[in-house]
Amino acid sequence: MHIGMTDEGDVARVWVNDEGPGLSAEAQQEVWQRFHQVKGIPVQSGSGKGLGLGLYICQILIAEHLGEVGVESTPGEGSTFWFTLPIFR
Repeated sequence: MHIGMTDEGDVARVWVNDEGPGLSAEAQQEVWQRFHQVKGIPVQSGSGKGLGLGLYICQILIAEHLGEVGVESTPGEGSTFWFTLPIFR
């Protein structure tokens, strides 16, 4: 897993890249929905069972701070999840 941050002028972009199974184009849209769990991808958290709320909550919190979220992924090649937040100078 790799984590990074870039300054893109008026926004900061934070990203997390993994080498997991990746997501289809359809799954990339659905992961932001409340209670959604991608079929066939095991939970990586300590409890072994997810609720499908993590990315939904992140999206809501980032939007409340005038930011955006997104994912770039190719099945079999991993995913990069990212968010942006405005930089106030």
